[in-house]
Order: sequence, then C-alpha cells, then structure tokens
Amino acid sequence: MCARWEHQSVLKGNALYIDGGLETTYDGDERWTDEFFLGLNYYLLAIDMSASWNWGKNLTTTIHNKSASTPLQPPTVLRGHLFQGLPSDPHIYLYGGADFASNTSAHTPPSGSALWSYDTSSPNNTDWQRTDISDAVPRSPTRGARAEAPDLGLAFYLNGETGSVPSIAVWGNLSTQAAHVDGMVVLDTANATGRSAWNVSTAAMTQGQPRAGAGMTFVPAMGEKGALVLVGGMARAAAVLDDPGSGELIDLSQIQIFDLASWLNNPSDDNAGTWYAQPASGDVPALRTDFCLVAASAPDGSSHNVYLYGGRNPKSGTIYDDFS
Repeated sequence: MCARWEHQSVLKGNALYIDGGLETTYDGDERWTDEFFLGLNYYLLAIDMSASWNWGKNLTTTIHNKSASTPLQPPTVLRGHLFQGLPSDPHIYLYGGADFASNTSAHTPPSGSALWSYDTSSPNNTDWQRTDISDAVPRSPTRGARAEAPDLGLAFYLNGETGSVPSIAVWGNLSTQAAHVDGMVVLDTANATGRSAWNVSTAAMTQGQPRAGAGMTFVPAMGEKGALVLVGGMARAAAVLDDPGSGELIDLSQIQIFDLASWLNNPSDDNAGTWYAQPASGDVPALRTDFCLVAASAPDGSSHNVYLYGGRNPKSGTIYDDFS
C-alpha cells in the first residue's frame, strides 16, 4: 500500500502526469499504524485518462525516467507545479518546488531558477530541456499561487516562499525556515511576448506582505484577455526567514482580481498590470492555506463561479475536507 503527496501534476491530452513529491510505502493495509517508508518519487508518472479504471484493481501507471542532454539534471522537487502549455504544444513544463535532501546519494537538487520542459509526444522520451530564467527569477519558489491561460501559452506563479526541506524529521511541515517571495512570475511557453519569463511586481496588491499557500485560478471569459482570481493564503513580510506557520491568514472574503490585458499591453514594465479588490459575502470558507481552486463560467459569459476544496489552517492544525 502506498500514498503520495506534495507532488506536481497536470492533465495533458489523455494523460495525467505526476512529477516528484513525497511517497510512502506501507508494509500492511493500515495507514499510519503499519511500518512505512518515506522517500521521493524520482520519476515522471503518467496515468491514462482515456479509459475507466479503479485505483485498487486496474490502474496502469507508465514510469518515465528523468534525464537531460545538459550537464544539469532535471530536479526532483515537491510543492512545485506542472503547466500544460498551449493545446498544440506537446510539452509540459515544470517550475519551482522545494528541495528535499533525505537521500543525498540519489537526490539531484534544483539547479538555480529554471523552467524545465518535457516532450510528451514520444512515449520513450526521458530527456528534459532546461531554460535558464534566473535573470527574471533569481530564486526558485514553492507554495506559490499558480494558474494558467493555456490558449495564450501563459502560466502564472504568484509569491510563495523559499527554503529547503532538510530531513525526514521535519516532513510534517516540510521546512523549518522559509522566506516569503514577492512578485508574480509569468512564464511564456509560447514565446509570444519575446521572453521566457517575466517578474511582475505585486507590491501594490500585497502591501509588502506576499503570500504563501494562496489559491489562484484563471477565468478566460472575464475581461478582454481573461483575469486571475486570487484568494486566501498566509501573508507576512518578504525575505524574512521564519517558521512557515507564522504570518497572517488572509480572509477568504478578500478576493483580488488581476486584469491580464492590463499587463499584456506593456509586459516590459515590471509595474504593469492592474489588481482589483472584490469583497465576497455570504457563507465564506474558514481561514486556510494550501487548498484547491477552480473556476467555471456560464456558457454566455454572464457569470463566473470559483470553487474551493480542502486546505489546512497551519496555526490551528485543522485539515479541511469541505467544498465551497
């Protein structure tokens, strides 16, 4: 019996791809009571979503080894993100993530700030390509809010934190010290803006208190080019090392909306882009971080709904299994 978490995943075509993260293997059938072994997933896994399956009976997983044609190998990380890219692009893209050095003999740490891509069109491919984006993003973050506009070839990673994961002894929190990171990274996988990555200032929106563990989703039918919707997370001053549970939890009634067209009109301006505040009312979910967020619009574009699932409160230790 096994379990996995803190990985990054994305649906591309008919396959669900799962990269990195932690995995546990249990000797028996009882989680948390039987002896278990904790380690990293060093592979890219693919699950066929074109046919029905049951995880306990007929789930078939394809295992792809990870290698690179450059001296720098693709990293094995957790809490990063996989992006799907354009529908016509066969690649998937890996960005961000935390290091976890529980097994230094087998572990390849992240090699600076980079965008990694993998061609899914070749079933026997193991090669990843690395694009250096350190000029725009000097530090590779984790636990940032992320979203994607696939039809535009744009991916977004807002704020987050930096910090290593030193050992199995702290895997519950996955870091003993972390610093919040300001800015929103915009990844251009279609090369439509002339650069692979941009770093857009979020100082006006965060007031110097960037977030970690927030949720963000893209609503294509909102505005001229679509909009990003941001909620929740934990806020505190940037570049200050502290416990990941320190800071102020953001009330989920405080919704921030980013007009994408306002940035696309002048992407070379680091301060371009407009954020709008939209308060929510009614039955607002409890304070939390690290939840799932997805948006759905009416067919005629007249209304937009954002749905939230799960999450946790790092201050109280509460784990949520609700849907809003």
